[in-house]
Amino acid sequence: MNPMCSTYEARLLLHVHDLACREEIMKMAIQHNWITHVARSNEECKSIIAAESLDLVVVERDKDAQACYTLCSAIRREYSHDELPILFILDNQTSSQVSRIYEHGANDYIAKPFTLCELLSRIQTQLKIRLLQRYIAQSILTKTEKEILCLYSQHRGEKRREIIKLLNKQKPHPITLKTLDNHITNILKKIDATHIADAAIIAKKQRWI
Repeated sequence: MNPMCSTYEARLLLHVHDLACREEIMKMAIQHNWITHVARSNEECKSIIAAESLDLVVVERDKDAQACYTLCSAIRREYSHDELPILFILDNQTSSQVSRIYEHGANDYIAKPFTLCELLSRIQTQLKIRLLQRYIAQSILTKTEKEILCLYSQHRGEKRREIIKLLNKQKPHPITLKTLDNHITNILKKIDATHIADAAIIAKKQRWI
């Protein structure tokens, strides 16, 4: 996978109230093969984030600024800046607005008025950074580690002895339970998770597997 590939199917969540702006972003999405989800409230936004594997959230700061900041903070409690970037659209560029959005976890912003080229550039920059981070994470995991994560994702709750049986069906040379334990230890270190089931959830969510 080329981390700079322009045909990559990035997934965007738009929490943008300006109808004209939202429609322009959706036109860009069609042109660049992006998948878009639209949220009309903070709760809908949180539900989509929980259900989908996203690459960028675009949030417009509207009249209820505090609700936008609250949403941004809620996202940051679950995802780092690398895991789920947030691009803010501001109605005007004041030092207080810029300070607040960064304080609550924004990656970048664009202030009105802006051109479509400027908006596209900001979106593409965040998507390229996001894709590069995913590419690096995928490269760190070995083929066997990805296979183990896939099995734990597909067979949640299964014991290790069952997982190793499934894993060895795919391999010309079976591995031992001790080797599986070593792989799991390495996975937990790389993904920074406590349990392999949690690591599988993270890997699936981040599309590493």
